[in-house]
Amino acid sequence: MSTVCNRAVVIILIVSVISGLCVTTPTWAATLARQTVSLNGNDWLINSGAVLPNDSNWITATVPGNIQSDLERRHLLDPLSYGAGDPRLIEVCQKEWWYKKSFMVPSDFSGQRVVLVFDGVDDTCQVWLNGQLLGSHAGMFIRFEFDISKVILPGRNNMLVVKVDSHAFTGVAL
Repeated sequence: MSTVCNRAVVIILIVSVISGLCVTTPTWAATLARQTVSLNGNDWLINSGAVLPNDSNWITATVPGNIQSDLERRHLLDPLSYGAGDPRLIEVCQKEWWYKKSFMVPSDFSGQRVVLVFDGVDDTCQVWLNGQLLGSHAGMFIRFEFDISKVILPGRNNMLVVKVDSHAFTGVAL
């Protein structure tokens, strides 16, 4: 009797509270002997807009992090620590934001089950990998995942795009 062992590759992605992204390696991944690729770093890009913005309007973002901090670093928002903060913060929270990141995974991921895991998004999102819509999710702080085995390009450049929408809070007193 032979035992077949399915090895899964996990790409972990967590979206933090105020429309920001962060990435982590959870302990459960290690206990399941999964190979994990971290997408942490300051090489993410963000932009806001009604349609996917062109490349010239993107600004750098840090993951883990949040949009407000990234805008403060670029002097596009006043620091939140100054008195009442920036009055434009409510507008920032009501926009849809696009995140994107180019990344590679090792060529030995080919033929493996590869999963992209989100630990939560504030508040809704749509996710694309290499131009293909993976799906959407609603509800912050809820883990969800996409099987990207058929979309990931092992050994090649991959483009992950996440549209984060917090419009659910429009009209709500903050």
